[in-house]
Amino acid sequence: MKEEYKVRRIKATLPLKTKIALWWIFVVGTIMVLLLAFYFRLVLVPVLFSQEILLVLIVLVAGILICGKNKNAWVYTVAMLSIEIIFFLLLLIAYTTTARYSYYYHSFSYIYHICCVLHMLIPLIFIILDRKNYFEMVRQLELSKKDNEKAKSVE
Repeated sequence: MKEEYKVRRIKATLPLKTKIALWWIFVVGTIMVLLLAFYFRLVLVPVLFSQEILLVLIVLVAGILICGKNKNAWVYTVAMLSIEIIFFLLLLIAYTTTARYSYYYHSFSYIYHICCVLHMLIPLIFIILDRKNYFEMVRQLELSKKDNEKAKSVE
């Protein structure tokens, strides 16, 4: 008896909380990069803040990767957000314990690092809360790919 396979086309969309987290990453991350670029032109502190721009850009890349609907992309995004939260918290602690900078520089860096932590904490919470739905969507996509491969091999 010959089994019949049909090619299934599944349109899997990202879960709602993941979409909110991605929009948050893209919009707020872009605003932060633009603000830092503007700040470079005013104060010219390229060494420290160029590293921070690189870290914000890494989070933007993680947001792009999670759109690929892959389990590894989800793990990478959660890892990058967690590492950068820890990094910015350490920088915030370092800035609050040192008093050798000017008031303007110190207040800007303090506010900026708090914004960075919030910018990465909110999407991290949304992505972790929506883990089950994201993995279910990925599983459905993988099953449909396997079924489509079987259907093509039978034909």
